[in-house]
Amino acid sequence: SLLYTNWSKKQELAQAEFNNLVAMIETKEDSIDAHLLYADEAGAAPIVSETQALLTSLPQKTKEQQEIYSRLAARLTAVSDKIQKLVKVNQADKLYDFKGLGINNLIFAGGKIYAAAASTIYELTPGASSTAQTAINGANNLVKPFFDKTERLYYQDGGKIAQINIKTKASSLINITDLDQNDLTSFNIFNANLYTLAQTKNQIYRFSRSGSSFTAKSDWLKDTADFSQASSIGIDGDVYVLKSDGSVLKFRKGLKVEYTAGALSPAMTSANKLIVGTNYLYIFEASSKRLAVLAKKDGHLVNQY
Repeated sequence: SLLYTNWSKKQELAQAEFNNLVAMIETKEDSIDAHLLYADEAGAAPIVSETQALLTSLPQKTKEQQEIYSRLAARLTAVSDKIQKLVKVNQADKLYDFKGLGINNLIFAGGKIYAAAASTIYELTPGASSTAQTAINGANNLVKPFFDKTERLYYQDGGKIAQINIKTKASSLINITDLDQNDLTSFNIFNANLYTLAQTKNQIYRFSRSGSSFTAKSDWLKDTADFSQASSIGIDGDVYVLKSDGSVLKFRKGLKVEYTAGALSPAMTSANKLIVGTNYLYIFEASSKRLAVLAKKDGHLVNQY
């Protein structure tokens, strides 16, 4: 009888603690809703973290506890996704199967998709059942595609830049004078000049176009910057540098500009592609299958897919 009484008291105490914990979680979730009602994501975010910590400590020993946990977790996930502007795409349409061709990159340009493998570029019109292909003479490994938004596609090919006109299909390899291949973490072409991101040297180099070569290498960056985690560069007059955590640095005339595009949440660890659009920045991380869209004007998060 004493053992049973003690056990009953422990059960009652455990249930009371469980109920109190649930009440605390529900109160915090209501507080999150209140912040979101006034579009205060910044105020809601720390409460989400506190609620997630409380939820982790919630017992799941009985079926009833598991059901309560699932209900609270689903609600918290929904508000967390809302704060992080996370849109989950569960179904994607298959456009074409490049299997077996050795494709290692894709780019959308001029209404078509271009896929590169070794020295060959495959051209696919969305909705078509076949592709056209163009081989670039002398090329060996076409990587890091870049479209200049007019009619030219560029690829890095070792220590050279491969160029193809998507209308005429004319192609060529452009030599880069005084290039260390370690200086080619990423590249961009703007106003006929080549800009290369040198991660290990914390520098952005500019090369001028002269005939069939890029020459006259110069240090474009006049400010100090840490590019140890930099992965991609984009230019629209200003220069944007993507870091592996999804944060973006902005530079103008060689100097750093204050910019609010900080690290993303959920955290990115290997963001690897930046595209600069007219109004938005697009950040892609292949490992997490995630695309983040930022407002270019001030760097605030618009959506994540």
